[in-house]
Amino acid sequence: MLEFFSKLNVATACRSTMYTLQSIFVNPMVHAYWISMRDGLMDKIRSVGKPVKISGDGQFDSPGFSARFCFYTIIDTSTNAIIDFYVAEKTMTEYSARMEPFAAKKLLSRLFQENIDVKVLTTDRSGSLKSLMKEVNAARKERGLAPIKHSFDIWHYIKAVMKDLYKACKLKKCSALCGWTKSIKNMLWFCFAECKGDPELLLEMILSIPLHVSGVHAFPSNKLFRSCLHGDLSAGHERPWLKAGSMSMKKLVLALRGPNNCRLKDLAYMTEFQHTSSNESANARHNMYLPKSTAFGHPQAHVRSCLTAIDHNKNKDRKILLDVDGDERYNYSFTRDGQSYTAKPIKEPKDTSWRDEILEKVVQVLSYAWQKER
Repeated sequence: MLEFFSKLNVATACRSTMYTLQSIFVNPMVHAYWISMRDGLMDKIRSVGKPVKISGDGQFDSPGFSARFCFYTIIDTSTNAIIDFYVAEKTMTEYSARMEPFAAKKLLSRLFQENIDVKVLTTDRSGSLKSLMKEVNAARKERGLAPIKHSFDIWHYIKAVMKDLYKACKLKKCSALCGWTKSIKNMLWFCFAECKGDPELLLEMILSIPLHVSGVHAFPSNKLFRSCLHGDLSAGHERPWLKAGSMSMKKLVLALRGPNNCRLKDLAYMTEFQHTSSNESANARHNMYLPKSTAFGHPQAHVRSCLTAIDHNKNKDRKILLDVDGDERYNYSFTRDGQSYTAKPIKEPKDTSWRDEILEKVVQVLSYAWQKER
């Protein structure tokens, strides 16, 4: 902006003056606006009187071990609203990787102090967060409180499986697997959606996928999932079934199980069909207010995180735009080969009225300070 005004020969405040005004007047108003919003959200949750399901995810300000800050958000999955966040700094922990569980623990403690009863916490598949929740639930048990169910975002499991399958499809011996990747992805989503919270049922459904793609649709040895739920596939089936013992089948089984069956062990954490997509959306918006290419101090990082939370909550329920015929509008994103596409809704313009509200309060404070100075 300074370069823009200088080219126009327009006088404006210098950099230090802008930073001073921002620190003294703008930042406190932004923080106060967020605290008011957060308190209102907490009051609504308490008024319902039911345990809440939340999702948490962290974002570092820079990649690798050089990260200084971790922005961790807690979202109410029923409303997709950010109900709280915490900005952890590297100096608060032993090293950068510890910032995420540190921030998550701080937020859970704060929710407990606010009398918010948490039923389910959904995170990514992090070993440190798994250890943290075991520690938290052990402490809750000593106090006679019900444990918080720790759930993993199923998208991370599906992403890991599909990554291994796409890598296997590049092999010449796995050419038959390429025609099944999209169906396998759909079957995984179906398994998580229909497991009804039962980890044993989910395990049997996941392990039935290799049998399904080989043409076997009945599983008499299973206890809960004894047959596929689809109809007859014999007529009009064009794709070749995968052969038992083939390289394609081995790669599929390995992708589903993971090294040393590590992915099967995590299935017990994925029966709630919960996601952290709203947290990922907030993280993407956070990059606008706290760009990773610029270094900030902790107070400024906190205030910019407040802006992210306010912006997210004000625009989480935007409606899809309609055309002249009253139909919803979409943009279509095609794959590189042009064989498939994804429809993305075009939503209403973002609500920025909250910026005007904050600006009005800043002007009022500036006017009061100027009058007092005179």
